[in-house]
Amino acid sequence: AGVVVQLFAVFTLHPPGNELTWLLSGAIFSVLPAILLFQYGKRDQEVWATAEECEGGKMLDDLLTQQRELLLEKQEADRQATVKLTKADNNTYHANVTRTRGEQVERFKESFTCPATLAFFVLKYTSISVSDIAAQHRGAQEPGLTT
Repeated sequence: AGVVVQLFAVFTLHPPGNELTWLLSGAIFSVLPAILLFQYGKRDQEVWATAEECEGGKMLDDLLTQQRELLLEKQEADRQATVKLTKADNNTYHANVTRTRGEQVERFKESFTCPATLAFFVLKYTSISVSDIAAQHRGAQEPGLTT
């Protein structure tokens, strides 16, 4: 918005040379941060992912390419988390999460375009880690984790 105001001032107020220089400099240097914030401000891109999230995202993408739906569950003490992952035809990933703690049940869903963000979401909201998923799909039986 600041860039627009500065450019409006340049073209309508006809400022003298020194003020014109400052207005144009301010407009030019305001554009770059705005572009960077627009480009990198979304969490759903690989640039923000850790190495573990990238690895988990690749694994989830491979699994969802083979089978269109994955169901993961994990039980810890009085908590249970279930997540159903699907991949749409337009390479959008969908996660439906159900968390149970005692008598309380919480359900929510989210969509992603980046598989690394999907891995981040699964780890953060279900406590199912990349190693849990890897162990399960290598055939190793880890207690409390099923598909």
